Order: sequence, then structure tokens, then C-alpha cells
Amino acid sequence: MILCVSLCVCVRARIILAVSSFCAPTPLQHAVAQAIADKVARGQAAVDSGEDPVLDCGATDIFHANFIALTEALRESGVEPLPSAGGYFLLADCSKVCG
Repeated sequence: MILCVSLCVCVRARIILAVSSFCAPTPLQHAVAQAIADKVARGQAAVDSGEDPVLDCGATDIFHANFIALTEALRESGVEPLPSAGGYFLLADCSKVCG
């Protein structure tokens, strides 16, 4: 009985860990929002002084290239990516493959 309860707790803990890894605690959300605001303000200051603002570290291009590569790979395997207005995840309809 003890082993069964421990296994159950372990499984539930793994589920919580899997889901919570995509959650940011509120203080971190505020810190990220402030960092973005500061970066935008520095970019505006650069524009105002006639300089070229650098607001992106290249991550956008990397994420977009990965998105395109994954979308193409899914389509080639018979899985249709679903349109999304934004977000981190790429959803896909696998009903043709999964039955």
C-alpha cells in the first residue's frame, strides 16, 4: 500500500512539474515586463538621437525558422498544423494519422 501511494504521489508530482514549467511566477512576469519596457525605451532613445535601435537579439529569426521547419516536417508526415494568432506552442491536427 505504501508503494502504491508513493507511486501515485510521484506521478502527480511529475504532471505538476510538466505543466508548471511553462508558468512564470508573478514577480518574474513583472520583471520581464519591466525589462521589455526598458529595452523599448532605450530603442526609442536611440531613434530620437538618430541611431539605429537594436531591439532584437536575433531570437525572432531563430524561432521563425524553427517554426517553418517544424511546420513543413509535420505536413510531410501527414499532420496538419493549426493556425494560431500567436503563442509559444505549435498545435497540429493528427486525426488523419492517429485515426
